[in-house]
Amino acid sequence: MRHVGLHTSVVEAARTGVRIIMAHRVRSFLTMLGIVMGVGGIVGIVSIAESAKGMLIAQLDSLVGGANMFGVFRPPFFFDDGKLTINTSDEYLTYGDALALENECEFVTHAIPQVEHEVRASVGYAGRHVRVMGTSPAFSPGMKWFTRVGRTMRYSDADSEAKIVVLGINVARYLFQSNVDPIGKEIRLDESRYVVAGILDEKDEDNDKRIIVPITTTQEYLTGSDRVDQLWVKTTGIDTVDAARSRATAILSQRHGGEDFFRTWSLKDILKYVNKMIFVLQLAIGGLAATSLLVGGIGIMNVMLASVNERTYEVGLRKAVGARRLDILFQFLVESVVLSLLGASGGIGVAIGITRGVAWFMNTIADPPQPWLPLVSVPSVVFAIGACACVGLFFGIYPASKAALLPPVEALRRR
Repeated sequence: MRHVGLHTSVVEAARTGVRIIMAHRVRSFLTMLGIVMGVGGIVGIVSIAESAKGMLIAQLDSLVGGANMFGVFRPPFFFDDGKLTINTSDEYLTYGDALALENECEFVTHAIPQVEHEVRASVGYAGRHVRVMGTSPAFSPGMKWFTRVGRTMRYSDADSEAKIVVLGINVARYLFQSNVDPIGKEIRLDESRYVVAGILDEKDEDNDKRIIVPITTTQEYLTGSDRVDQLWVKTTGIDTVDAARSRATAILSQRHGGEDFFRTWSLKDILKYVNKMIFVLQLAIGGLAATSLLVGGIGIMNVMLASVNERTYEVGLRKAVGARRLDILFQFLVESVVLSLLGASGGIGVAIGITRGVAWFMNTIADPPQPWLPLVSVPSVVFAIGACACVGLFFGIYPASKAALLPPVEALRRR
């Protein structure tokens, strides 16, 4: 007998497998249900986690300029090596420190100082208490928060301690009527007059209630101190955050006589923690979903055993005309894999439906700060397909071996 090529054997075995599945639709569907649930669970959970991570990164990018940021602050106490100690240093962060980081650290693109202060903002007799943020011209490009109308802060404003303000959009709506152009108008911060230079784009409920003032103006007229609460430092990329933190620590230590008075923290650290939590969640739920794959594999083995008993005459006839044991083994293994892969395709379809359903719920009902994108994890899809192929092979070996070992004469008698 002339043996056909491997490609032809695979195609013919696959066709036979599909024909057997279609001949026993209900039995095949119930068999594949475990595979569908397992793949749907694995791909769906991983994809939802990826969507959540993507939303978190987008939120960080919106609120604080991106994950390639780190902060520098002066804590009231330290908690190092399990010991709590009071920060007794007289040193503190300054606007000069921010300028030094921008000029001396090659990995830093923007160093943004922040000073928070509460004042009474008013136009005429109407007024309310609002938060003023004293910062530098690096604020808008560093935080990716620009003006809707008017202009952002300039370095000349900080150099000259200019009494200009950039209003959050909610503050502007409160202080000015809708038919009034605020640009160039005066407002009062406590008892001093300031000129409105711009209105910021809408950000979020908290930030839209702020007023931005040049840091030198804040220090001279509002706080009376050259102290800076914290520095937000933006790096060239997330891969340079660690190098930038190390270099920034050295620069600040040198500027302050080696005093150990500050600490740094990174958004990258938060992402690492979140990634660990998501990974643990994926393992826990993915393990439960993998159990469905095991159940589905056992179902495939039962169906293939039933198929061997039903097709005993066919096996005997093939052997009688020259088919080898390896040919019979290969045919039933391919049929088992086809059954498993069909279940995998159904599971992937279920996972896509789950991710889209979760995205619809989050965007329509939960209303997250950033759009929830229905991401489907390609690596999880590839893993699921490979896992299902392995399940089909593993649980198809015994039925295929049983079919391959049938004696031709005895098989032909069972018709």
